[in-house]
Amino acid sequence: MGGAANDSLRGIFQRTCSSPPVDKLISIQLGFPTLPEQAPAAEELQGNETLLQELHNLLVQTQITEGKLVCPNCGHEYCIREGIANFLLPSHLV
Repeated sequence: MGGAANDSLRGIFQRTCSSPPVDKLISIQLGFPTLPEQAPAAEELQGNETLLQELHNLLVQTQITEGKLVCPNCGHEYCIREGIANFLLPSHLV
């Protein structure tokens, strides 16, 4: 993977890692036990094809079919059904 792809994966990883212990548990449950708790430095990604492939698989290839997303600011839960997140707010939150 090229430099721009590495930067993109690293950026996504940094933005999505809101709670390292929880994120590590989730990555283990999804079958990615070797992923680091913190976003790797650019130097760590250089030449580490295994880490790049695991980051790509976790961040790009993983699909959530059922569940929920929780807003870290307000705590509102957005349901995910059949792989589609419902981001419409109820009328009392608009």
